[in-house]
Amino acid sequence: MLIDVDPILVDWGPFAVTWQGLFIGIALLVGITSTAWHFAAQGVRPDAAYDAVIVVVPAGIIGARLFHVADSWNYYAYHPLEILAFGQGGFTLYGAIFGGTAGGFLYARARGLPLGRFFDAVAIPQALAFAIGEVGDLITGAYLGRPTTSVIAVKYINPRAFDQSGAFVQPVAAYEILWNLAIIFVLSRLGKSALPGRRFWLFSFLFALGQFWTGFFRDLPIDLAGLGQTQIIAAIVLVASAMAFALITIHDQAQSNTPVAPAS
Repeated sequence: MLIDVDPILVDWGPFAVTWQGLFIGIALLVGITSTAWHFAAQGVRPDAAYDAVIVVVPAGIIGARLFHVADSWNYYAYHPLEILAFGQGGFTLYGAIFGGTAGGFLYARARGLPLGRFFDAVAIPQALAFAIGEVGDLITGAYLGRPTTSVIAVKYINPRAFDQSGAFVQPVAAYEILWNLAIIFVLSRLGKSALPGRRFWLFSFLFALGQFWTGFFRDLPIDLAGLGQTQIIAAIVLVASAMAFALITIHDQAQSNTPVAPAS
């Protein structure tokens, strides 16, 4: 499939609106609204979702940008002024997650909100927001897929597309959109009585699994043992998430098996 879409939707001199930026904006609006609903379901004040935006969104954007710059340092080392060119696109999902999670942690602690319920409430909205945001990546070639002869391959022919390889490549962003939708389905199967924290760590595990898998289809430098930077981070998150999920389960079982002293 040929894709001929200019990454820049509106170009007003120093100010530009990209398809990436548009879908990120839509993703934020949908994510915030969805988070408020899930906050109520988790017993957290719904208005906290809107208050948290002041901290979480900037932290997520900064984290997403910093991870992108680090991932493409060979370019930004020679174009340092473009590091602050947020309007031109260039963000990473893991950066958004780490930055947003750090911001959310600080906000929840400052407001005295239950951390487990707080992060459980943002699990599904995060997956939904990422699925929407990656539509912009798909139509502009922001994810550099490996060349392939697959029938579902895409080729970006716009002169300003991020992918300038001129080859048919793997539609990595499409794979990640579908994976995030699958995560939403799995998380929605967990009942409201799930232990606090389990929904978030399951999201973290499944998201990392998807990033590790799709990394094999991305055309990025190999850093260690045949794996790219994103896959290495994903492997670490996979282990950490599995351990956190297991510890929550073990702790709950231990409490359930603790005998209750008879009332005097």
